[in-house]
Amino acid sequence: MVITLYPGNEGYTLALKIHNTLENETARIPYEEDELLNCIEGQQLPPVLVELLEEAGADVFYDGCVFVEVKDLRSGSKQSWNVLLKPSPQVCSLLFIILLNLFDFNVFLLLDYLGRCSTNLS
Repeated sequence: MVITLYPGNEGYTLALKIHNTLENETARIPYEEDELLNCIEGQQLPPVLVELLEEAGADVFYDGCVFVEVKDLRSGSKQSWNVLLKPSPQVCSLLFIILLNLFDFNVFLLLDYLGRCSTNLS
């Protein structure tokens, strides 16, 4: 993932980076729409980003986290850095729902049953 911050009131864009090539860059998003920027500053993976990545079929998750490259073009000099976005409790719930859609719900009932059985044995 790459977020590019543009000077003035030009806003920012979000893009997927696949094999060092930017793909699917969004239209400019105004800085007033700052939910995503606030999450990046707090190093939290926002639920809306998880949904976008899931819809795009992007394989960018690493142990539930996403690396984001931030490119800052606001000061005239090009600066960039990486941020590791970690899942929030909301994201963990969303990922669980995605898993439920991918697998048969009975698998989770079985895992829950086995977990309770092993607890009762000790």
